[in-house]
Amino acid sequence: MLRSAATNTIRANSAVLFGARRQLHQTPIAAKNVKEAVGDAAHEVNIKIGRGLASAIEKGEEVAQATKETFGSATEKTKQEAGRAADVGEQKYDEAKSQTKKASDVGKQKFNQAATGARQAKDDFQREVSK
Repeated sequence: MLRSAATNTIRANSAVLFGARRQLHQTPIAAKNVKEAVGDAAHEVNIKIGRGLASAIEKGEEVAQATKETFGSATEKTKQEAGRAADVGEQKYDEAKSQTKKASDVGKQKFNQAATGARQAKDDFQREVSK
């Protein structure tokens, strides 16, 4: 008991003698910096484009296989299959293009959010330093 009373007295006196230490405020570190956010967005765009192109390639292979199987039959039927393959290929291309645009827009939004966060953190830091 005597020891705890002495410790409390020493702590109280040292705060008076040496002055209370100023508490520093730190802004929390952003979960991701601008470079990481842009990299993640670019990665997502790359994955979506890759999936769209892979789907188009698979569909093209299926149509090519179907065309090979029906090659022995009438050429009119082959022309129809080729027309369908072209239509499917165009549709897949349009889908991939649409997905790419959406992913690009998402990437731009994430980049703008990250840039805004960086600006706010800079402003917070400058305000704290100027106090």
